[in-house]
Amino acid sequence: KPRILASAVEAILGAVYQDGGFESAKAAVESIFAAKLGDLETSPVDFESDFKTRLQERAQEVKKATPNYSVESENGPDHDKTFAVSVRLDGEVLATGQGRSKKAAEQDAAKKALEQLK
Repeated sequence: KPRILASAVEAILGAVYQDGGFESAKAAVESIFAAKLGDLETSPVDFESDFKTRLQERAQEVKKATPNYSVESENGPDHDKTFAVSVRLDGEVLATGQGRSKKAAEQDAAKKALEQLK
């Protein structure tokens, strides 16, 4: 499963970092992900509007915890739903967001939660 594979790679890279330091870990990442890293140079990511990533980074920095999202409600017919999603950190609800998709509602919640962590 992809999640198990990702966890295994993360553990290996962590072990390389612990054993050989940052430069060794950087070399391993570059070796493993060279093709994907090349793609990043040609397709920039808009980190300014990726509130979930920014929230995760900030939550790790401030609280050493990972935010969790949960769908609180779905309203409307199947072809025109609105989702409400809450984001929690250490079990505490930081914010609730809404959107036309779960992903959009999560982004909205993360944007609001970022303001709570400033």
